Amino acid sequence: MDENGSPPPAGGRWLRWRRWPRWPPPRLRRLLPWAAAAALLGGLFARLPREQVARALAAGPAGTLAAFAAVMAVLALLADTAATRTALARTGMRRPFRQLLLARGASYLLSLINPAAGMGGVGYYLVRTGAEPARAAAAVLLLLVTFLAAMATVGLGGMLVAGGAGELRPWLAPLGLLAAALAAGLAVLRLRPRWLSRRQPLAPLFAAGVGGFVAATAARVPHVLSLLLSLWGGLWLWGVALPAGRGTVLLSIVLLVSALPLTPAGLGTTEAALVLLAAPYAPGAGAPARQALVLAFCLLYHLFGLAAQAVLALLCLAMLPRSRQPLATAEPGAFPPKVTQVTAPK
Repeated sequence: MDENGSPPPAGGRWLRWRRWPRWPPPRLRRLLPWAAAAALLGGLFARLPREQVARALAAGPAGTLAAFAAVMAVLALLADTAATRTALARTGMRRPFRQLLLARGASYLLSLINPAAGMGGVGYYLVRTGAEPARAAAAVLLLLVTFLAAMATVGLGGMLVAGGAGELRPWLAPLGLLAAALAAGLAVLRLRPRWLSRRQPLAPLFAAGVGGFVAATAARVPHVLSLLLSLWGGLWLWGVALPAGRGTVLLSIVLLVSALPLTPAGLGTTEAALVLLAAPYAPGAGAPARQALVLAFCLLYHLFGLAAQAVLALLCLAMLPRSRQPLATAEPGAFPPKVTQVTAPK
């Protein structure tokens, strides 16, 4: 008997293993991303000449870079909101643009931890505005997958523009595998196997279909391009000129690496990827000097970007309660919102 007087379930001996403490402990799991970020940044500083990094930080156009980061943060939020609204409409969950803009901007506070956490904030907003939790989770999954699809599309487009340059050949296979995985996903949406399409968490994905997935991916491309333009323009202001085709491929890889849930806000992973991929195009005599220049840019621009994102998130969070509007009418095929009966006072 358990503490409630019920008999133990079948296989009780096996279930006892689940009572053992998980490894690593929760506190250690929370510290691991920060430890990984510190290890990556520490390795970069130990490998590169710190005095050259300090000189580059002092001589760089910090004011211009901060203003550019603020403008690009606003443009990225607008493009992100438009893409998110298109994807949600394809799953039968229409939301007003202004309300969604403020909700998506407020979720950028979670994106300071990880982009996937920011997408989770969109799911929370959908649940608060009447969506079923399973449908909200499926909509977040669609947002994540279409972001990867748009990234792969932009990367392959850059590969075609660059003409398959020698330094890009190692990245052709990963981009090809990602494109093949997306093609397989489209085939599944087209075939609609019953054992998948009947599951409620996946119903919005199949309701969107191939056309909805393609439309959501196409709407996400401007958002990806705004992120790439932010990095490309920041590097150009810093004196690092990347070619259009090769720069598109390399910066797409940087964005994919920074989106991995390895470190908080991509701290350390973004710097390591940019130093590795963008340093060959930086001015300077010798690889260490060029890498030090790119590392100085990464540290400063990453800080400005996070600050602009935090300010936008706080502004949207402050304005969000004032913009509550009634839900839009659900599209055909969407689950109806729950209706609470209200009785008039006597």
